[in-house]
Order: sequence, then C-alpha cells, then structure tokens
Amino acid sequence: MYYDTALSPAPSAMKSVREVTDVSHVLFATDWPFSAALFSSSGNPAPQLAEAFDPQELRMVERTNALAQFPNLVPQEKR
Repeated sequence: MYYDTALSPAPSAMKSVREVTDVSHVLFATDWPFSAALFSSSGNPAPQLAEAFDPQELRMVERTNALAQFPNLVPQEKR
C-alpha cells in the first residue's frame, strides 16, 4: 500500500503515516485540481514535508518512490 501527501503535509499527519509504513511507500501528491485553491502561488507546494523527512527521505517522497512505480518515466540513459 502507498500513501500520498496530498493536502496533508503537516508533520503530525506524516508521523501517522510513518507509523504504518516506511518512507519508501510515501509519495508526493498534489491532489489536483482540488489543491489549486490552496496552492495558488508558485514555489514549494508542501514546505512542511521538510519538517517530517530528512533530505534523503524527502527526495524519495518527492521523486524516487514515484519513479520506482513508473519506471518508464526514467530517462533511457539512467535505466
């Protein structure tokens, strides 16, 4: 089972997720189009994630875990 961060990036919410799974099963998600009302400006849409994950874990949540699920999105030269 995988969990996303959609509209719930608060450290308390992420702590709950970490109680039931490890970081490799957490994915960044925006829950578009519903998130547009909350994240109407440019920049980091979920800065609170940096409070719940260290830099390596954050990279996993924001990128690596999704690429593991969708390997065809990885550029050919990096496969």
